[in-house]
Amino acid sequence: MALLADKLDLSDDGRVLQRYYCSMNGFSARIFSSKISNKSSEAQVLNKYWRRPRPRSGTACSSADEQPVPSLLDAQLELWHHTLGYIKAMALKAALDLCIADAIHHHGGAATLAQIAARVALRPSRTPCLRRLMRVLTVTGVFSTARQRPAGDGGGDDEHSDDASYGLTPASRLLVGSPSLSPFLALMLDGAFVSPFLGLGAWLQQGEHEQLPVPEQPSSSLFEMAHGKKPWDLASRDPAFTSLFNEGMNKRRRE
Repeated sequence: MALLADKLDLSDDGRVLQRYYCSMNGFSARIFSSKISNKSSEAQVLNKYWRRPRPRSGTACSSADEQPVPSLLDAQLELWHHTLGYIKAMALKAALDLCIADAIHHHGGAATLAQIAARVALRPSRTPCLRRLMRVLTVTGVFSTARQRPAGDGGGDDEHSDDASYGLTPASRLLVGSPSLSPFLALMLDGAFVSPFLGLGAWLQQGEHEQLPVPEQPSSSLFEMAHGKKPWDLASRDPAFTSLFNEGMNKRRRE
């Protein structure tokens, strides 16, 4: 962060982006913050850069010194998108685990935070955390949000205030009713399938550093390297995973 600040004479937009994207802790804290208003200057800057199209591929500069300020900010932002992309996937997994889409559907397609919290049986102390989770899920398009009352009529100062109403989007409508994508997505986001990807580099290098007469054959898949067995073998030994696996694969076969 200091290196970038030294290289750039940051504009006001640049300073906002630096504050949000140059620190992982700062980024995640702000993404899950319930205090930033959608109409605030900071939110407008973030929306402008977060939602902007990705920079087109072009001739690479030989060093950061040769890149203009927007290029450095875009490049850094692109890396943050890749580095913290798992937050969106894990937020979706939490929504599946809590059946948030079903909770909203139960209330006719629109529900307040209190209604969702009651339906998914959360402790009151977790309600602020649920609000932050819903912020991520609405920003990423899984759910929609709107104030039930105008801000000047006793409503909150942003779309995530206590009287906010959360609704289903085309994406989250696929998570309710029958057929539903929820079982298959829950399987794909389960730790048994996600954790093997943490060893992708090790799997690619498997056998490279061993002095053997015949090079060792690498595991046929990341899953086998991580768990020592194929998915269906793991399913036959783990009742909880068996249920998840069968539901997910049955859904996939019906598509």
